Amino acid sequence: MKIINKINPRISAFKFKDEVRGFLINSLLKNKKILAFYPNCSLDEKGHSAVGWMEYKRSEDYGETWSQPYIFQPSLKLLHSEMKYSAMCEKAIVNEKGDIIVYQLICDISNDPQWQPYMVPSYSISRDKGSTWSNLRQIGTRRGRIYDAIYQEGTIFLLLFVNDATVDWTGQTTDHYYSLVVSEDGGENYYERSRIPIPSLHHGYGSMMFLEDGRLIVYNYNLDDEYNLSYVLSEDKGMSWGQAGTTFVAKKIRNPQVVGFEHLYFLHGRSGNNGEQAGNFVLYCSEDGIHWDEGRYLKVRTEGLGAYSNNLVIGKGTSHEKLLIQASHAYKDNQTNVLHWQIIKRKV
Repeated sequence: MKIINKINPRISAFKFKDEVRGFLINSLLKNKKILAFYPNCSLDEKGHSAVGWMEYKRSEDYGETWSQPYIFQPSLKLLHSEMKYSAMCEKAIVNEKGDIIVYQLICDISNDPQWQPYMVPSYSISRDKGSTWSNLRQIGTRRGRIYDAIYQEGTIFLLLFVNDATVDWTGQTTDHYYSLVVSEDGGENYYERSRIPIPSLHHGYGSMMFLEDGRLIVYNYNLDDEYNLSYVLSEDKGMSWGQAGTTFVAKKIRNPQVVGFEHLYFLHGRSGNNGEQAGNFVLYCSEDGIHWDEGRYLKVRTEGLGAYSNNLVIGKGTSHEKLLIQASHAYKDNQTNVLHWQIIKRKV
């Protein structure tokens, strides 16, 4: 299938700074105002490190130009408090009041500079468009990692993997499972809506989206089979779920991210971790969110680990409407720059 021909991809790139590493998010402020987050971490493990803090840049012209860096103060404060934990921003939403809510993976770095083990995930709120931020607040009591966040019709949906990663970041026991956590009061309080019946043993990462017909679909990564992505569907916004299945991706996938744009669906991430052509940044397209085309490499790996990514549809309802994709790319060892791709409507 050559579905990608229905849209017009345009590539642009910008470099935040040296010695950063890939947990990346975009947070929409208004229709043309964006925050793009990235980590400023140590050179432990040649840059594959969680010893550091988060920073962000601001764009006020639909992602064409970017400001100087701002430090995400809650993460710097946590790091300096004990030098035992770090906060890595992964996802964000904007509620109906315009509050920006950023969700963090809290890492225990006391014995290992990488991200594991995980503590109880946290969040921080800005009520002034990203100028100042609240202190970190925990979400419940379960240790784990929030892999995705969606805001729709007054409800925040969080994809939480309940796994403290003490043994491994993929699921190891039946106590490790995916949970749909929601907030119905603008992000002040959270509760579990359902336990998601998607495989968790040797699975990790995760992404979700609402399809055009209203169904909620959740995906995760299978460490033992990088060609087949697991997924499960809900017809009632996560109250109940169908039977889990798998979907084939020809160029593999590791840390999947999904989004709908222009009546199509896009899937991107690292092209697996093993075998030939592993470690590239790959993009797939689909007409139904389940059956994917052959994919294409947006960036080929030349150094170490990268291809962590996120996306955001910006300029909705305007002539500037486009899909912005953000990803990390290693330029030396595991040190990364941040690249952007824009997918825009094809002019008829």
